[in-house]
Order: sequence, then C-alpha cells, then structure tokens
Amino acid sequence: MRKYLFLVLIAITTIALSCSKSSSSNSNTSNFSGSWKGTFSGDHAGTWICTINQNGDMNGETTTSGTNYKTTISGTVASNGTWKAVGGTDDGEVFTGKITNTSTIGTWTNAGDQTKGTFVGSKQ
Repeated sequence: MRKYLFLVLIAITTIALSCSKSSSSNSNTSNFSGSWKGTFSGDHAGTWICTINQNGDMNGETTTSGTNYKTTISGTVASNGTWKAVGGTDDGEVFTGKITNTSTIGTWTNAGDQTKGTFVGSKQ
C-alpha cells in the first residue's frame, strides 16, 4: 500500500511541475501585452499605436504626418521579443522589430513605393 501511495505522490508532483513549466513559457509573451505607441520616420513619418494581447497577437494603426493617412497593422510577437507586423495596404508595408518589457525599435519597408525607415516606441 505504501508503494502505491508513493507512486501516486510522484505522479501528482510530476503533473504539477509540468503544468507550471508550460504556463511560465507563455508568460514570456504576456510580458509584452498592453498598449504601445511610438513614431516612425524615414521616407514617410508619423505615429503608430497598437495593442498586444496575452498570446502575443498585435493589432494597431499607423498615421502618416501631413496627410493623416491611416493604415491598420497586425502581427505577432515571439517570446524572444522579435516581432513582425504587416500593414493593411496592397503595397505591403512590413514592420519588423525587437521588443522589451518597456520599449521597441525596428525598421519598416513598403515594397509598393520602395520606401523605408525606422520606428521607436514604448509601452503605455
């Protein structure tokens, strides 16, 4: 009887540890969740805003200075802090960057009109 009780305790401990390990790996992405905003510059300039959810999904909008042209962006953030978002235009705006718990930096390109630049931002 003691052997069975011991085996049951080992099984419960193993299950509990494996569950806690899987939830901690998801927390790496959730550290980035929240509201973000910043600026972009280069061939075009303006502002951007986005929200990142607990799963690392990103949705937001860019606004070009002067014209107030708005573009929606969506993408994903990896647990290592790299991210990529694509703009909602036919031209193919692509934002790629690196994010920390409080700031982000990266580059953007638009294949359609062959423009490019950089961006910076921070968590709000």
